[in-house]
Amino acid sequence: MNEQYFVRNYQPKDLQKFTELVIKEKIYLPEHHLSPPTIRARLNRPNYSPNADLFIIGNNVNLVGYLELTREPEIERIILECWIHPEHRRKGLATILLTKAILRARELGIFRLQVNILDSNVLAQKVLSKLGFKCVRKYDELRLATSMLNLHRSLDNQIASRSLQNGEEVILTELQNRCFAGSWGYNPNTVEVISYHMNASGCSPQDVILICQEDRPISYCWTEITPPSTSSARMVGRIYMIGVDPDYRGRGLGRKVLVAGLTHLKNNGAEIIELTVDSANHVACSLYRTIGFTKWSTSLWYERQT
Repeated sequence: MNEQYFVRNYQPKDLQKFTELVIKEKIYLPEHHLSPPTIRARLNRPNYSPNADLFIIGNNVNLVGYLELTREPEIERIILECWIHPEHRRKGLATILLTKAILRARELGIFRLQVNILDSNVLAQKVLSKLGFKCVRKYDELRLATSMLNLHRSLDNQIASRSLQNGEEVILTELQNRCFAGSWGYNPNTVEVISYHMNASGCSPQDVILICQEDRPISYCWTEITPPSTSSARMVGRIYMIGVDPDYRGRGLGRKVLVAGLTHLKNNGAEIIELTVDSANHVACSLYRTIGFTKWSTSLWYERQT
């Protein structure tokens, strides 16, 4: 590696330059909707220490790359997010960062590393393969224009729903963990993590739609809306998570809570709605197709044992 670069752990004094680096990343990866407040909030998320879990690369002028580790000890994996400015690639920096990540993983006693990338990112696929990663899972990125959504017809079969209320983080935590227990890649959540997301910029408990039987929540749809980056951009909504309690599956609740979530997003100005689904989840994929979602991209999960 060229001696003009340094590699070290993130320090609080790096906040401004790190924020500038991630904003630059948005230019090359526009699907990353990150604002300066969002970046700062991510550095303070639960179960994460930027001083230990974030590595940066720089020269005598700027930061040029980073690697971030997200620990999920309950399912014994670490998720890596790495980005190097295009002008500083093909210089062995990714290998240096991976070495740092492996050492950190061994300190934590977690020996499975995973990375999520778009299938259009051919360069990243080649780099990951050279670094010993193998593709283990595929997810479809789906999209729907709300102008094509016939909510009136769908709502004929809808049952009563309500929004999550302030102080109900425990309810959502328990429901989500029931819905996704044993699902590939799902790390059980805590009330602390759910509260963090509820208080993040642009998020609100009112964006989580619940269907209840009497007083028991049995299904939910967690939605998000990303404000447009320019005055000409369209408002994008996202189905972040959708789940049905295992005791109540097979009753059409998935469709009903999905329609409730779509209605919420459309009523709040979303013009495009996006979601991510495991391509191996054929039931969910079929549901989204019948609503009108179409695939616009695919993301891949790569894995390596340390």
